Amino acid sequence: MGRLAPYRGTEKTLIQNQDTADNMAGIAQWHKRYGHHYDGISALFLGRDAKETARRVFDFLKGNVNYIIEGDDRQTLKTPAAIIAQGHGDCKHYALFIGGILDSLARLGLQRTPWAFRFASYRWYDETPQHVFVVFNPGTRGEIW
Repeated sequence: MGRLAPYRGTEKTLIQNQDTADNMAGIAQWHKRYGHHYDGISALFLGRDAKETARRVFDFLKGNVNYIIEGDDRQTLKTPAAIIAQGHGDCKHYALFIGGILDSLARLGLQRTPWAFRFASYRWYDETPQHVFVVFNPGTRGEIW
């Protein structure tokens, strides 16, 4: 936690009555706004290759951030310090954390891996995304979910 911008426990509502489109746009904006916060910790996850780095980040999240799905009435976005300090999050928080680490590693010149947020629907006959995750090498035979 000492390597991250301090978590102050404050919350701010960005949009009342947000919808899926708001959440999708919010994830991209949040990543851009707070991505540099990961620069202090990204090297801790560096593996020999992208696959090992992915495993390290995911294992850290699974071991330290309880996966708790947020209800439709309250959707949040968090900084890395908030994700770790609160110790819980859902797919948005996992995706933001993983994407933040990957972008930071590239920005610091330690490991460059193409990646993208992937939004998915798991309901029959409803294309509205309910889930987000990160993929490495998107659109290639080497794509990793």
